[in-house]
Amino acid sequence: MDRFRSMPIRPSTVLTGHVVDSVARNVVATAVVVEVAFLVGFRPVAGPLAWLAVAVAWLVAILLAARVLAEVLFRRRNRG
Repeated sequence: MDRFRSMPIRPSTVLTGHVVDSVARNVVATAVVVEVAFLVGFRPVAGPLAWLAVAVAWLVAILLAARVLAEVLFRRRNRG
């Protein structure tokens, strides 16, 4: 990290690089999981719109759970 601080680059470049790397790695991992699922016989009967609805529902559920957890932890920390 010290090498990056001494170079003439924007500070956001390091963060952007980490995010792009993480997204690319997750896309490859997801593709591998889906391919293996197809190889072992998984055949989805739902259409793409139904899969998108399920994905959005899971995302909303995870975000709501994280929000509730953050509120609980913040209240507990400020109480004492």
